[in-house]
Amino acid sequence: MRSMCFIVLIFLLASPCHAFKPREQHDPISKKAISLYQICTGHAIPEELSNVFIERVVAEDDISLARLGNWHFYNNGNKIGRYYLLFYGANDKTFQKLLKKLENLIASSQPRKEEIYKVAGHIAHHIQDMNAPAHVMPIYHVGEDKFDNYTPASVFGVNITEFCKALSGPVIVPSDLLEQAAQNTLKAVSGQVVFNSDKTFKNETWMKFWGGPENRDLAGFKTYGEYKNVFGLVPPCDSSVCGSYDKDTYDRFFNECYMRAVMDTARLLLFLDQRYTVRP
Repeated sequence: MRSMCFIVLIFLLASPCHAFKPREQHDPISKKAISLYQICTGHAIPEELSNVFIERVVAEDDISLARLGNWHFYNNGNKIGRYYLLFYGANDKTFQKLLKKLENLIASSQPRKEEIYKVAGHIAHHIQDMNAPAHVMPIYHVGEDKFDNYTPASVFGVNITEFCKALSGPVIVPSDLLEQAAQNTLKAVSGQVVFNSDKTFKNETWMKFWGGPENRDLAGFKTYGEYKNVFGLVPPCDSSVCGSYDKDTYDRFFNECYMRAVMDTARLLLFLDQRYTVRP
């Protein structure tokens, strides 16, 4: 009975801790990445492979016993350890296991393409998550993170020429994609908030949302900043600057994170295609 209670407790603690919403955001991020990848490279990924890839991207957030020990947080500064007796708080160990599995599948004398794209989908999920601020700082959140559940009013168009030019660079291995995505998000969070008409205010950065002090209960984790978990809402402050936070400001920041996740996913597909020549 005690063991069952413990398992239930862990489900309650771990289940809400996903970054981009699985169906609402991980799914379209993956679909857009596949579409743009095919436009840029001329390589049409077979539908059965793209479908299984997207399915596994989304499935990485499915609630299961395996998911309980598979938290999706960046090990910022390598400070995160084990919590609740058995469960590791960062995604680096899980990511390395997935990457090793992918390498073994590809190195097989008879590579199974469907299995390769399944594992690549799980890997893509973790890379996409590294574009969500609370998962990179990282901030342990039980309940709704406003950024993760944000729905922009509009998604800006993609400059195909610039996207394809960026994608045409050197092939990047998945472990570097994960690290670069996290570092890009840390840089974005520390950057100034850009309001309408490119207006900025001194010392007004996104750290006010995610740059709080260390979490006293979970080593390696931080807490929300002085504005707390209010992304998408008018922040609670007496200064007139808080009134400048509108839908356009939030949409712009969210869409920039979203498109970085799209590019990272397209680069993973390029890695599969060029490094290992996984072609139909």
